[in-house]
Amino acid sequence: MWLPTEFESLGRGSKFMLNEYVLFCERILWSEWKKGTLSSQVPTAFERSEAPEPYLCFDAGQKPLIALTTNPGKGMRHRRRAQILTKASSYKEAASGLAKFYEDTLARKPAGRRIAKFRRLSCLLGYQGVRQIELIPLHSKSLPRKDTLLKKIDEKGGLLRCYVEVVRKSLTNCAVVCVQAVGTRSPLNGARKLNGWLSWVANTAGLNLGTASRYCQICRPRHKGEEDHRSRLGVEGETSEGARADDGLE
Repeated sequence: MWLPTEFESLGRGSKFMLNEYVLFCERILWSEWKKGTLSSQVPTAFERSEAPEPYLCFDAGQKPLIALTTNPGKGMRHRRRAQILTKASSYKEAASGLAKFYEDTLARKPAGRRIAKFRRLSCLLGYQGVRQIELIPLHSKSLPRKDTLLKKIDEKGGLLRCYVEVVRKSLTNCAVVCVQAVGTRSPLNGARKLNGWLSWVANTAGLNLGTASRYCQICRPRHKGEEDHRSRLGVEGETSEGARADDGLE
């Protein structure tokens, strides 16, 4: 796995801002995909022929809310989407077209409704639009073995490890919201230890679990006097650099 000189010269203590993240997406993910050389670096769990989709912007200004999501999901066989990808000269250009496509075409689908909720949350909190960043920029139908995936991400010099490191550094001093799903067999409002995946997500987002607090966001009893096992747990706290981060665990 190669890295441009700009990234090699940035030490571990250097601060990656969002423009460096965008440069990484252009110089490595998009450029390698356009040349047809990215697939050899993509783990078999992902759709190798699909274009990477690391981020999307929804009226993101100088101070956007960062929506940290898992990955773009299953590749979509849609002519308009394919045209956007093949005609774009840069990922920034593709991302602009894709963001409009997803909001217009998928407005009533889960993805479209999620975008609308992120937009509303950004507005309520006083931020300038939304920049949605994927923890993993590659398409896949599902991610059933996240423990195995974490090992792949941790491979030295691997594509995913390099990408995640850039994401983590780029989120320094950013406001981040992240929604993750957990099992529903046990209530979440009691003592609960986060599994390896959720701990990794929190670390990537910059959330310091050592000082974070947990709180129940929704608690709807199934029957009167009965505790709801589908309660949601929010984890909120300061990041390692002092910015605010929130994990909504659903």
